[in-house]
Amino acid sequence: MVNIILGVLLFFQSPGAEQLSYFYFGNTNVVGVGILSEGEKTGEWKVYSKSTADPNPIASLEPADPLDFKKNFNQEFPLFIIQFEKGIPNGPFLENYPNGKPKVVASLKEGVLDGDFGEFYPGGELHLKGKVLEGKKEGEWLEYSESGQIISTLTYSDGLIEGKGFGFYSDGDLQWEGNFKKGELDGPFAFYLPDSILKTQGQYVDGIPVGEWVEKLEILPGFYHKGTYQNGLREGEWQLTDLEGEFLQGEFYEEGRLVSVGKFQIPDSIEDKSKVKNGNGQRYFYDKQGNILARGKISKGIADGLWYFYFPESDRVSASGNLEGTDRVGSWSFYSYEGDLLDQQVYYKESSPIAISSGPARPKRKRNSNEIFGTISNGEQGTGIFGQGWNIYTFQNRGY
Repeated sequence: MVNIILGVLLFFQSPGAEQLSYFYFGNTNVVGVGILSEGEKTGEWKVYSKSTADPNPIASLEPADPLDFKKNFNQEFPLFIIQFEKGIPNGPFLENYPNGKPKVVASLKEGVLDGDFGEFYPGGELHLKGKVLEGKKEGEWLEYSESGQIISTLTYSDGLIEGKGFGFYSDGDLQWEGNFKKGELDGPFAFYLPDSILKTQGQYVDGIPVGEWVEKLEILPGFYHKGTYQNGLREGEWQLTDLEGEFLQGEFYEEGRLVSVGKFQIPDSIEDKSKVKNGNGQRYFYDKQGNILARGKISKGIADGLWYFYFPESDRVSASGNLEGTDRVGSWSFYSYEGDLLDQQVYYKESSPIAISSGPARPKRKRNSNEIFGTISNGEQGTGIFGQGWNIYTFQNRGY
């Protein structure tokens, strides 16, 4: 990859004494400077950004005013360097960070990415590498951390993920492994916590979780759920178990919603206060000796309302606040064992998907692999021209 960078950088040379031309490159926040031959862009063109970007730039590929360019555009480092042949991008393509360091090194063929592709962190470390064929990812793609550790490996065919895929933590430990078919998860899938403890494991078919799954309880450590997915949703009886797989309580689901729970397996001398009916009520969690670990409100089949969490083997509250599903929301209070308030924090419900989902899809609709594994699309975001021809929209939404 280093040789590719050197080759591309050596290729890009400053234009000679020919008359320079100035054109907007997609919108009025970016201007390209280069040579016209018989009215068409040719040779090396450098694309620069406006010193103070307009919040609402005008879409344009029209000629730009050279005086306006020299007055209002940042000319220290080009954001893009592109080779043209008869008005069409052909050859090496370079995207830079604002400090001039390479961000993307690639090649274009008739306006479409084609050949080796590399994306880099701002410090110059390799982030993503692979090959592109006619604008689509092809073959093995590797993603790296800034320290040089591989954090994902995927194989593409005609732009879609195929076969086995792996994700890794920054220390090299396995984070997830799954199988893909035409860009969708299809087959066995497992996700692990940083300490190599299993978080979720099951099967996907065409991007939808099906059959038997094992999932770590998210709101409280020390428990797993085991049960079946139908049409991407929990259905029927599930088992709540401890980390060794010992049965503790039955859970009953309809279309992904908790409807009711059975008796918690605690000593007969201790009353199980859980009362969940038709998806509403109060739920309690206990240890094997019957000590309370957590309790809170269930509404419409999910945790929704005030919850309390307790210190082990005691009736003393360690934390309290509102849950919406598995998310803490609003103000939460944290206490010492003696009951003194230690801290208060405000939480906001996540409004966007996380980079890598650790478990099955909760909604009824399918999610494609880019929604499930958001980080793998970084290379596409680097240039904004994956799978596109060269047109007015190429740099339209770049934000420059």
